[in-house]
Amino acid sequence: LKMDMYVMGKCPWCAESLEHIADTIKCDYTCDYNGKTLNARLQFNVHMVGLNNGTYERPWLRAIHGPSELVGERIELCARQHYAKDYEYIKFMKCMDKNVSTIPIRAPECAAKHGLDLDLLVACANMNGEQLVAGSYGYSSWMGIEITPTFVLNSHKKIVGLPKNFSDEVCSQIELTSTSLAEVSTSADAQPDMQVSEAPLVMSLVAVFFGFTVCLGAPFFVLMTLRRRARGERRSLLRSEP
Repeated sequence: LKMDMYVMGKCPWCAESLEHIADTIKCDYTCDYNGKTLNARLQFNVHMVGLNNGTYERPWLRAIHGPSELVGERIELCARQHYAKDYEYIKFMKCMDKNVSTIPIRAPECAAKHGLDLDLLVACANMNGEQLVAGSYGYSSWMGIEITPTFVLNSHKKIVGLPKNFSDEVCSQIELTSTSLAEVSTSADAQPDMQVSEAPLVMSLVAVFFGFTVCLGAPFFVLMTLRRRARGERRSLLRSEP
């Protein structure tokens, strides 16, 4: 299951949505749907939404909620970069979002609470933070995200906000993926028989190819010879001009 969440660093609705789903963000994702327990391997990612009037190398960033939001986004994306294992950075972001008006002031407290190295985050934010935010803004823009929070499931199912049936939407994607994998497995099991039956077809295609070559080869050769001669005559004419 691939789940992408698009947010702004100080967006209150984004904070509320992350608060609701944070505890479910685990590598092994489980949900109940239509009387069944479904399991999936989760690939989750957070992307920031904002404006970049510069380039990736030389960004000119504008966060919707002001400069303090931009600082918070730099720190949070650095947390994503350095503490992606088991989604440790999600706990840090959830802590930061407890009161979005205090971002980024809560960073030391939240880093200490969840065992993140604050010095590492600050150094990353100062050295690479702008490029991380620029890349995130660019990807969100490329995906056509204009409203936050927005979720995209399996790269195609877009959900704006956090509706009450969000869990069902996620579970339905897991069920669809499981069905697709089962169909692929069934097709793979039948593949050897298909390979045997395809052999005559391959031989027929080879025969048609050679027949085509024999039938059209001579006229094609004559046509190409005439074209080369015409091009040679044009070159000679150009060279002969004073």
